[in-house]
Amino acid sequence: MTKHSRIEKFEKHYKAADAAGIAAPSVLAAADEPNRVIRSFAFLDLCGFTKFTDSFGPVASKDVLVVFRGVVRDVTERRGVRIAKWMGDGALIVGVDTPTLVSAAVDIVSRIHTDSLDVRGGVSTGPVLFIDGDDYVGRALNLASRLCDIAGPGQVLSDGDSCTDLPDWITTKAYKSIRLKGLGKREDILSLETEPSKRAPVVPLPTHSL
Repeated sequence: MTKHSRIEKFEKHYKAADAAGIAAPSVLAAADEPNRVIRSFAFLDLCGFTKFTDSFGPVASKDVLVVFRGVVRDVTERRGVRIAKWMGDGALIVGVDTPTLVSAAVDIVSRIHTDSLDVRGGVSTGPVLFIDGDDYVGRALNLASRLCDIAGPGQVLSDGDSCTDLPDWITTKAYKSIRLKGLGKREDILSLETEPSKRAPVVPLPTHSL
């Protein structure tokens, strides 16, 4: 079964669940796919944070993290996306509605920019194991993490499955073919940016830190 057919299968189960007024995981379990759900993930990471800490010290770094986390909380709350976990100078956000999750990721990345620091992101969508009500395991999660690792400052990289029905303020551009260990060759990767005329104001970082 191809990746696209797997996603279509899970989406069909979710629609059936909505129509029946029951929780989607119950439908998935009935379809012999226990604890597997469709989710969209975005890893977000402060680029250059280690160097920044070495240059300006832990107090300045903490101030920057407070601002970064504030931006993540503000955007995710407004867009209805969940913060799955904090990871030092990064965050993992997760959503059920893919365009909403992608919008949140691109919005966050576009809001933080200085000469010393930027945010980058990686996005992927697919079926994953849902464990203990708050943890996920699967290729989509791994791909999002790897895409974040290779993204440049101020860039969001996404798989093609996450880039349908996006709002018009997000622009997409084909990225180069890549081969990722354990995930194979990918030719569907796109680079996402905010359309310049619709970019939100940059959130100022603490001036004494820069």
